[in-house]
Amino acid sequence: MACGIIPALSEFPGLWLTDIRLREGPFSMVKHLINAFGDIVSFDDVEEDILKRSLHHVPAAERLPGFADLPGLWSSWLPLPGSQINVVDNPFAIPVVSMGEVPDSRVVWRWLLKQRQVTGSNQYQELIKIYDHWETLRSDVFYNDHRIASYAPDQEARSHAKSIFDETTKYFQQGLHADCFYHRLVFSHIKVNMHSMRQAEENIRNGHASSRGSIPIPRRNGPFRGSPSFTERAYVYAENLPQVLATMKQVGPDLYSDSHIEEAWWTLMLRMQAWNMGIKMVTREGAAVPSQFYNSPSRVYIL
Repeated sequence: MACGIIPALSEFPGLWLTDIRLREGPFSMVKHLINAFGDIVSFDDVEEDILKRSLHHVPAAERLPGFADLPGLWSSWLPLPGSQINVVDNPFAIPVVSMGEVPDSRVVWRWLLKQRQVTGSNQYQELIKIYDHWETLRSDVFYNDHRIASYAPDQEARSHAKSIFDETTKYFQQGLHADCFYHRLVFSHIKVNMHSMRQAEENIRNGHASSRGSIPIPRRNGPFRGSPSFTERAYVYAENLPQVLATMKQVGPDLYSDSHIEEAWWTLMLRMQAWNMGIKMVTREGAAVPSQFYNSPSRVYIL
């Protein structure tokens, strides 16, 4: 992800997935993001303003809501096989926090999946099984860690994250479609959840968040205590799923049932969590090389 490039998935050959370049030409990062997604999902002036203002927020968690999920949704598993290095450059060039890396999303989404009554699909049971195994294998990581530390690589935890990534990727490989289903699903998710920060703040302010109750953790003899903002955003993501479905149908052929799209979205979220847990993005100070020089024979001098 050097030079501000989010590489497209190499596991999905033949699909309409292209690298996203965030630092090419005279445009701002927000304009690059919007241009990259414009072929599938349009953004109005209000939504563009949300992104621009978020860049000036001091807490990294408030920057680029929804868009911060992109690396875990769009990229392959970047570390080389057998490598002890799991660090990649942050393509955004500013610190951001994805919902895929926070423990709140793992706890809340596992809880919601276990609460729902699902018929007609074994995929939900597979997702629950993966979450349960993750929680049992490394409860300390599951409930506490944002990412596996790069300074003391935990090979077991990284291998487990990679196995989840591979399993969820296989789900999409087995159901490849010619109408850019994966592409539309990712961008519909971002289009809807770029509003998640504002929604979570409103829910916390009006008391709706506190009315949800707590999530019990039997092995810890008490409830889960995470970040109020991230915990509420995890609920908001799940509650926004009907809007993701509606957006999917607005921007492409209506070939899939609601249940198919819902199942794919839950699988996509777990895939994003596995990527973020196993791969650490770092924001390096200094000049950022514009991506128009990537793979270029031109000499670039960084002063």
